[in-house]
Amino acid sequence: MLNKLQHSSQIIATHLDNYRFSEAYEALYHTVWNDFADWYIEASKGSMNESVLVHALETVLKLAHPFAPFTTETVWQALPWSGTSILATASWPEKVTFDKKLVAEFEDIRTIVSEARTIISNLGLLKSTLYYTNVPFLASNADLLKRLAGLSGVREVASGHGLHLTTTPYTCWLDVDKATARQYINKLTERHNGYQESIDKLTARLANKSYVKNAPKELVAQTKEQLKDQQALLATVASEISRFSTT
Repeated sequence: MLNKLQHSSQIIATHLDNYRFSEAYEALYHTVWNDFADWYIEASKGSMNESVLVHALETVLKLAHPFAPFTTETVWQALPWSGTSILATASWPEKVTFDKKLVAEFEDIRTIVSEARTIISNLGLLKSTLYYTNVPFLASNADLLKRLAGLSGVREVASGHGLHLTTTPYTCWLDVDKATARQYINKLTERHNGYQESIDKLTARLANKSYVKNAPKELVAQTKEQLKDQQALLATVASEISRFSTT
């Protein structure tokens, strides 16, 4: 979390210095919502590091102060460790040191949890166990993985079969049987065929010179946008079919 906040503070400061307020706000929003709230706070519920939490909260308040001065100042004054200090006169977040190895491990955990969540959601799994082989840091973070990904268990084994995660270089997989994966592939295939049919129709429409010439420009542009959207959806489904076909 410390590396994320440090990186974001530099980006936000640069945007503010160049009067790019929209970009600064966008960077702040994603930092607070996607990193601080969605990952760090959730991870802290199982094992709280108070010193890091204090630093993270103070940094977030400083970053948000230019956009919400009254709210952040009110929160700042309520913090028991802030004393009589005033947020408006506080210095911008400074660089801090952190363990790069632990940062890299947590990023790997985020990757594993994100893919596991996607698979569990797509397959509608009620209970699933994550298996892995020779990944030491997963053993020490088993409870965190279990809670964040909604797993029933995290176990180390010598080998095994299941649905291997493809976004991480480590050997880990979910206990998904071939029948479950095949059922999902059939649903994806139906969706794939539907997108392809829509693409064929839109392509034929745009290949019609009379349509392109005589139809309102807005309608032609809309057709092109629809084709682009359908092609993107087709690519996503094709990727999912490829993933589950390896089970």
